[in-house]
Amino acid sequence: MRRFCCTPWFLWSFVWTVAVLVPATLLAGDSPRKKTLPKGEVVQIFPAAEKGVIDVELIAKGSAKCRLIVTNKTDRPLNVQLPEAFAGVPVLGQQGIMGNDFMQNNNAPQQLGVGPGGNRNNFMNPGMMNVQGPNQGGPNLGRGLLFNLPPEKVCRLRLQSVCLEHGKPDPKPLIKYQIKPIDEVTDKPEVVEVCAMLGRGEIPQRIAQLAAWHLANDMTWKQLGQIRPAFITKPTYSQKELAAAKKVVEKVAELVEKRSKPDDSTGD
Repeated sequence: MRRFCCTPWFLWSFVWTVAVLVPATLLAGDSPRKKTLPKGEVVQIFPAAEKGVIDVELIAKGSAKCRLIVTNKTDRPLNVQLPEAFAGVPVLGQQGIMGNDFMQNNNAPQQLGVGPGGNRNNFMNPGMMNVQGPNQGGPNLGRGLLFNLPPEKVCRLRLQSVCLEHGKPDPKPLIKYQIKPIDEVTDKPEVVEVCAMLGRGEIPQRIAQLAAWHLANDMTWKQLGQIRPAFITKPTYSQKELAAAKKVVEKVAELVEKRSKPDDSTGD
């Protein structure tokens, strides 16, 4: 005798409803929440470091890469604001590494231009919260990187950099560096913009380096095209890279000029 499935239609309807709604609910629960500023005081990195609220260390691994280590020395959470670009400067008069005479003369290592950017991959700490990326400054907050730092915790960031003094020795991890406002190292806003673009991931490091040397050190494109290591005949930078750097220089010049003009959009 043949048997037929006699499951009522309303039970099948219930099963299909559960099958559709439950996965949707789980996905909704896993979706990223809108970024909001965690509770905590907002501090600018330079004044906070001067007051001893945070400790800041810059380790230059060469002219192209560095690490920024920020320590919260308080018992309260902080939201640390980094500018869109800053400088890394060798600390003069270091004993035990190369001696005062070396550090005080023209053989001192290069000064660096650094762009923090807002890439989560920059954070070496698992779970470190990047609460505000570049160009998203809220009220009283400038462009740059804003991140949350829990009480007595350390944040480590991997950052890219460019040399601002062609011809000087490359930085080394053993040489102590300190961060400085970039306008204390260069008075050219185009250099600042190049560092900021590098930090935001808009241009590769090698292209940013060529643009920085051209702007900061007044090197011609011909001179840059002739750079090569000792005993190597092939130039370090290709014609394609030089062409890309020229476009970057043109772009930052336009951006700086645009920002320097008064805003006439409001009218009379």
